[in-house]
Amino acid sequence: MENEYTENKVKERVSFRFRLNASLSVEASLILPLFLFFTITVMSLLIMSKDQSETCMELHQRALEMYEASAGSDPGPMIELEKDYVQYPVIRFFDFISVKVRDRIVMHPFTGYTGDGGLLPEPEPDEYVYVTKNGTKYHRNPSCSYINIRPHSTGAESIRDARNSYGRKYRACDVCHPKLSGLLFITGDGECYHCRSDCPALKRTVYMITLKEAVANGYSACSKCG
Repeated sequence: MENEYTENKVKERVSFRFRLNASLSVEASLILPLFLFFTITVMSLLIMSKDQSETCMELHQRALEMYEASAGSDPGPMIELEKDYVQYPVIRFFDFISVKVRDRIVMHPFTGYTGDGGLLPEPEPDEYVYVTKNGTKYHRNPSCSYINIRPHSTGAESIRDARNSYGRKYRACDVCHPKLSGLLFITGDGECYHCRSDCPALKRTVYMITLKEAVANGYSACSKCG
């Protein structure tokens, strides 16, 4: 009797495990297709939205080109562009699973009217200024002494008492490392004395850019010519 009871218990456990495994298999077979369908649907919506955005941008760009082409001529009819196309999901199960889309752009041609009762003003010519590679100021005059450096020579014995235009003493250049003897070179606005008139510290790489670019890049006006 005891052996028969034990055998029945084992059969019941095996049967329960079999039913449990079978139940999980059924649930997995139901959930997996739903999950795949949801994933494919989301991907399809994202791709379709991206394609439609690109189509709208293309139509808008073409309309802008037509708008610019109409400038300077008699105003014509409204600019109207449209495009019909069909979008499909990522995986095409059936041909009837599709979306018909029509994108349309409407734009008024250029008339020269600004909305304030007048025509568009003539664009002002760009003003050009001069800047240096490592400088922080822009200069309106290319002959400004800050960028057009003209050193003059002086004797070493007079350097100790010499002052620049700001009343400051001169110090030795960190580039050419001059000795306080012989003939030296200084500038009125500089702070250093040099042993060579062609010292790299006396040279300026000057660039000509628009005033708008200079201001946008953080340059401020020169105190002498700006």
